Amino acid sequence: MTIVISNIRINKKILSAFSLAYLIITIISCSENKPDIPAIDLKLDKSAVTLKRGKTVAVTIKSGNGGYSVATKDEKIATASVNENIVTIQAVGEGMTTITVTDKQQKKAIINVIVPYASLKLDKSAVTLKRGKTIAVTIESGNGGYSVTTKDEKIATASVNENIVTIQAVGEGVTVITIIDSRENTTNINVNVVIANSDLWEIKNGKFYDDDEWIFLKIAKPLRDFSNASQVDKLISELDILQSKRYNTIEINCYWHHFDHNGDGIPDKSLAPLNWLINAIYKKGMYPCLSLETYAVGGGTIPSGFWDRNPDAYAIDDKGNRVKDTEYGFGSSVVSIFHSGYRSTVHEFIKNMAKGVDTDKILYFETTVEPQYMGSIALCYSKMAKKEYEKWREENQITDPESEMPPTFPIPASFVKNPTWNKFRAQFLAKWVNEDAAAYRSIAGEKAYVAVDYLDANENVQYLRMGDPIEFLTHLTEANIIQVNWSWYFPNNTPNQKAYNRVWKVLNEHSRDWVVSEHMTFNGSDFVNYTELQLNRILENTLKQGTRFGWEFVNVSNNSRDNFSLYEDDWAPKKVIKSVDNRWEYWLERIHTTEP
Repeated sequence: MTIVISNIRINKKILSAFSLAYLIITIISCSENKPDIPAIDLKLDKSAVTLKRGKTVAVTIKSGNGGYSVATKDEKIATASVNENIVTIQAVGEGMTTITVTDKQQKKAIINVIVPYASLKLDKSAVTLKRGKTIAVTIESGNGGYSVTTKDEKIATASVNENIVTIQAVGEGVTVITIIDSRENTTNINVNVVIANSDLWEIKNGKFYDDDEWIFLKIAKPLRDFSNASQVDKLISELDILQSKRYNTIEINCYWHHFDHNGDGIPDKSLAPLNWLINAIYKKGMYPCLSLETYAVGGGTIPSGFWDRNPDAYAIDDKGNRVKDTEYGFGSSVVSIFHSGYRSTVHEFIKNMAKGVDTDKILYFETTVEPQYMGSIALCYSKMAKKEYEKWREENQITDPESEMPPTFPIPASFVKNPTWNKFRAQFLAKWVNEDAAAYRSIAGEKAYVAVDYLDANENVQYLRMGDPIEFLTHLTEANIIQVNWSWYFPNNTPNQKAYNRVWKVLNEHSRDWVVSEHMTFNGSDFVNYTELQLNRILENTLKQGTRFGWEFVNVSNNSRDNFSLYEDDWAPKKVIKSVDNRWEYWLERIHTTEP
């Protein structure tokens, strides 16, 4: 077909081709004339971050052209990932690097990353531990590659595994352990290795623990004049012998009259020998205990000067006479515990003795041995006793005439046995002991442990000794350790069950946290006629009654001629102690495997 335009003949095919070409040119021309959209800058909310190894941080892309990608210059320091407009950075290792964020328009932004090197820090900078013990110290921060060195390996050794430094105490003394990391940062641990450490002592649940280890005490009670330097020096020289016999505790029983001649409560004799002994015991890893005997029944003596100051302080019996210790055969004058001058002077003596020694090295303190009135003589009926009794009756609103103290001597037996009178006597006896315990604690601190003897002997005279035993125990509020005496009822050759029953009754009914133990588990004279089989029964009985604290042995000295001593001149055990010393490993096994 031919089209004619203005007398020009045009072939139809040619016209179609021309039209198509024109259309394409027109489209292209229109496209080239459309304005360009500019790419926007890539902006972040952070251009630099600092974070510790192992930590992550998020950086937000505030503007950009989409299609984001990230690249890390050094992936040993940090890694990065991107999700939509969030860049997440993970710190891998210490150092500096950069992370580049790129969008689809090839716009870029840089994040400077700093992962600081860690300071070398430990959870402990100083440790105190006993010889033979180990302790772990944790490296809380550092740069890995740890090593340790010890200044003196005769005192302590150390090893490191990952971030745990293990220290082994070898010998007594002070040394320094140095930890080094891969950046050559260093830090030190000051190590103090001790034979003993009283900070680690604890009495609980009827047992003694040293650094959380239950230790059964084999208590030696050597009777000496501890104000006498030569006697103290001799005992110090014998400590190795005692330790070889497995004694781990030394109870130092000091008599008032040895230290304070004029009886004013202020020691006249130097306490230096006593301190030598305490320090020597402690340094050997043994446990010193301190007992102050301030009464005059059963072996103690009141200083002569005290009577000059207090001529009215004598105990008076039911016939109106001054009392001497005829029961135990010592013949010493007996003081009235109702005399306020006696009690205040004794408290001063206890305080002054405690001030003069290192109380932190004392495992426990003991009040006067076997606190009691007497078992063979009825006392006390002094003016001071009557005064205290009348005050007590008034406080308790007691008015019955039967319990009034008779005004004249002799005191009738009906009053001597009167329950109200004996209730008062028991409570006042406990008050006396509690005040002595408070005197110790006023110097040694409220947490000082105090032991008290509980003498429960022949039942027919028990009311004379302490009034009502249950009343005494109930009002005994300041004791931590109750030492039963007698543990064995000699008249019947049987366990003294009544004594233990009374202690456990009060302990349970009043929720007392008492250690139940014995005073003089064995001594050299009371048990001398028993066979080895009977002696073993006596020891087994203490375990049956609940003893898990320790056994006390008196008199631990080497004297073949002294029937109270447990050892011969050459330190060979006499019969009473032989079954203990020669079978100590057996007894330890029994103690740890026998439940009360």
